[in-house]
Amino acid sequence: MQYEVIIGLEIHAQLKTQTKMFCADSTDHSEIPNSRTCPICLGMPGTLPTINKQAVEYAIRAALAFNCKINNTSVFARKNYFYPDLPKGYQISQYDKPLAEGGYIDLPHENGSKRIDLERIHLEEDAGKSIHNNGDTTLLNYNRCGVPLIEIVSMPQLSSGQEAVQYLKKIRQTLIYLDVCDGNMELGNFRCDANISVRVAGQAELGAKVELKNINSFRFVKKGIDFEIRRQTKLLENGQTVQIQTRLFDSKTGQTYAMRNKEQSSDYRYFPEPDLLPLVIEDNFIAEIKTSLPELPEQKYTRFIENYKLSKNQATMLMENRQCAGYFESCVAMGADPIILANWIQGPVANYANVNNIEIANFPISAPRLAGLIQCLEQKKITRVSAKAIMEKMLKNYMTAQQILDVNPQYSLSGDTEKLQKLITHVMENSSDLIYKYHNGNKKVFGAIMGRIMQETKGQSDPEVISRILQQKLDD
Repeated sequence: MQYEVIIGLEIHAQLKTQTKMFCADSTDHSEIPNSRTCPICLGMPGTLPTINKQAVEYAIRAALAFNCKINNTSVFARKNYFYPDLPKGYQISQYDKPLAEGGYIDLPHENGSKRIDLERIHLEEDAGKSIHNNGDTTLLNYNRCGVPLIEIVSMPQLSSGQEAVQYLKKIRQTLIYLDVCDGNMELGNFRCDANISVRVAGQAELGAKVELKNINSFRFVKKGIDFEIRRQTKLLENGQTVQIQTRLFDSKTGQTYAMRNKEQSSDYRYFPEPDLLPLVIEDNFIAEIKTSLPELPEQKYTRFIENYKLSKNQATMLMENRQCAGYFESCVAMGADPIILANWIQGPVANYANVNNIEIANFPISAPRLAGLIQCLEQKKITRVSAKAIMEKMLKNYMTAQQILDVNPQYSLSGDTEKLQKLITHVMENSSDLIYKYHNGNKKVFGAIMGRIMQETKGQSDPEVISRILQQKLDD
């Protein structure tokens, strides 16, 4: 029997505000435990929350980028549940009247693209953090209580763990481009819940929904979803029932395990937050935010291909990180050839970044200096091998490529041609066996002679120049 998989994702993204959603405490929850709290975020009696305007602005930026409809009036609600890391006993969120509805993103697909519709984007506050100490005790850190979040809820239109990861990566990349979320998954600043159901192919009714909670790495998202698909499929094949429940993914075993029966919306007893008026957003405020949106990843990808004639692979690599794309364009503005530059960033620059565990945007050679090195390559003053040697020197000091060439003429192609002529003659005199074969019709040995010459020059001479001189000498 054939089965089909239906997946919906709920993404929780922490907004990059300096203060919390409803109070003035710092959002830096990495500080000393419980040092970033106040009576408001701890829910002390008599305290009143105040909406963070910047959080609202950031949420609108995200909603506009994902093509959502911004509601002029939205309402905060109390989501009631009792858990140790929620000191108020409820979470201030949005329910039936969210900030934004609808929207979509397009994912690359074998048939071109696949559109994933969004149900909503709403604002809410985060809970604290429970730290389980060897199973004996649980410690509570309330620093994260009240940190502003947006929840991005997709429609159940994803169909595999791999597709879910694609979707997550695109959402995360866009939020980072918008500068509204840092996307740090290790700290839990970008995480997701996955709702997974399996049903018989062609069946109209959805299968029982299982929720995987708080997965904070792309690898674990894929592993958790794939395991859950196998688990549910096996139950159905054996004629068993899939239980509606909330499960956790164990990264050590690669399996999911039951946490609790899944709550329904009625279990949370939502009602409008009595301490907050409805959030009213005027059209001119939305329009103002819309005009301030930066160029988004898809737009940058298209422009890089059209304006700079880059390959799809090059454009994808450069636009993956906004700072990297900015570094590339700064180099181009300084006169670097875009294609040579893109190849260089994909090669030596990316290798250096990987070895030193840094972002390409943090490459220690400034854009003007790297542009100067690329210009030397473009003008054929140096070979690629020489360029790598020059780059090594540039990493150790603040000299430009031209300054290094001035004091190291051995790297220059425009240097001593007479010396190169003598070196080629010397190699030919010691390659009489190959010369004999060449003159007896075996033209393939030309490459072998070239190899010996390049070895002598340590790759620091232009192969085109060597080939031209060698051919001339052989013909003579």
